[in-house]
Formats: sequence, C-alpha cells, structure tokens
Amino acid sequence: MATKVKIGKRKYKIRKANLPKNIYGTTSGHEITIRSGLRGRLEAKTKLHEILHGCVNEYAKEEHEIHVEEDIVYAIEKGVSEFAKHNPEEWIMLAVILMR
Repeated sequence: MATKVKIGKRKYKIRKANLPKNIYGTTSGHEITIRSGLRGRLEAKTKLHEILHGCVNEYAKEEHEIHVEEDIVYAIEKGVSEFAKHNPEEWIMLAVILMR
C-alpha cells in the first residue's frame, strides 16, 4: 500500500516494490520506491535518504549532477541518522517543536 508525504508544495507517493539487491530505494518524479523486505533502521534510513532526494528536487535552486546530489544526500542522511541515534531526546524534541 502506498502512502503520501508532502515535500514543499508537492505530494510524493511512497511505495514498496521489488528492487535489485544493491538498490534500497529510488526517487523518480514525485514517487519514492523502497525495496520490499527492508525493516527497522535500514528501512527508516532508506526512507529518509529518498525523502532527502525529494527535498533536493523541491528546494535546490540549480540542477546538480547525479553523483554530486547522491554524495550530498548520503552525507545528510548519515549525519541525521547518527544524530538521532546518539541523541534521541534531542531528536524527539526537535520533531515535536517542528510539528507545531
């Protein structure tokens, strides 16, 4: 079953599908695909990673080469994931405040 998230002014559909073993997720147009069978932390990190690609799509002012975008998104995903892991109280507080 697909869900939708809003990034900027657009809604992105998130769905699960069979993807090649070396690909955890993709973002194309306004659709995010997560590999079926992912669970827990790996699924959450993959979803965050693909949502960040959506953020780049919506907010970047200039076109970036794909490899540059991938490096930027990976760095942010890794940093945010590690921050949340090691600072859960701060992460939850940020989420609560940002939802207001």
